[in-house]
Amino acid sequence: MKRAALPVALLAAAAVGSGGAGARAATVQVRIPVSRVCIDTIDGIKLGVRWNGSGSRRFRVRLYDPNGKVVLARHGLATRAWKRWAYRPTRGGVYRTVYTLPGRARRYSTSSLGCGG
Repeated sequence: MKRAALPVALLAAAAVGSGGAGARAATVQVRIPVSRVCIDTIDGIKLGVRWNGSGSRRFRVRLYDPNGKVVLARHGLATRAWKRWAYRPTRGGVYRTVYTLPGRARRYSTSSLGCGG
């Protein structure tokens, strides 16, 4: 009987310590892209996902150019190691990144500027 009681107690403690729905939404960590980048910078807009070890691992990330066209799209299951991608912006304007995670979507904007040189 002691063996059965121990796992139940551990599950109850884990449920109390998880923080409820807020912790569930934070199971996949994302890399926030920079807010400004120069045109034609190699790996200018960097994206990434990582799983923190609990909850759902599903993710989807899309990067839209200033015209609204999808220029980078990835989806799947996040791992404990970072999955990383980068995009070289070729146009000036605002690029939009959308991470779709379990329970919510996170949106970020990156301005691509002609920095001159």
